[in-house]
Amino acid sequence: MTLLHQWLAYLALAGAALVLVAAGSGLVAPRRIRVWLDRAILVALVALGVALLSGLPLIVLTGGPADPLHLVYALIGPAMLAGARYWGHDVGLRRRALYMAVAALALLAVIYRLFTTG
Repeated sequence: MTLLHQWLAYLALAGAALVLVAAGSGLVAPRRIRVWLDRAILVALVALGVALLSGLPLIVLTGGPADPLHLVYALIGPAMLAGARYWGHDVGLRRRALYMAVAALALLAVIYRLFTTG
């Protein structure tokens, strides 16, 4: 793992934590957090996407990670976050925050697995 890819992975971890904090706040005060939750999701998706894109040259240059599941987890993370946001698009704000909190917790677990399989 290159240093750039590693730092981008930490940035993705921070983005997932930001979504968790915003979703947790949305469970308490749903009206005030809607815009901030969407911004946190966007930050996390961009961070995950940039980290994913920075790993593509590593696949070509080094032959990829030691564990092929790393590639699966790299695709599951952003899809899971975007899917939870889509699934919660026409429900109440509190339920959307709950969906995103669960997705953020699962994303943190996926990012942990990415660190252990990289």
